[in-house]
Amino acid sequence: MNSNNIFIVGANGQLGRALRQQYPEAQFTNIDEMDITDRQSVESFDTSQEDQSI
Repeated sequence: MNSNNIFIVGANGQLGRALRQQYPEAQFTNIDEMDITDRQSVESFDTSQEDQSI
């Protein structure tokens, strides 16, 4: 899998940190930038640079 095509949500959590090590070129965000439990936060997040979410 091409790391450039991956967008990691929750990058500072246990799984997020492991994924960032596995895919060092991946784009990522954490709760400070986008809270996935807050609809407005998700809708207002700029995803123009990201291609794929996991």
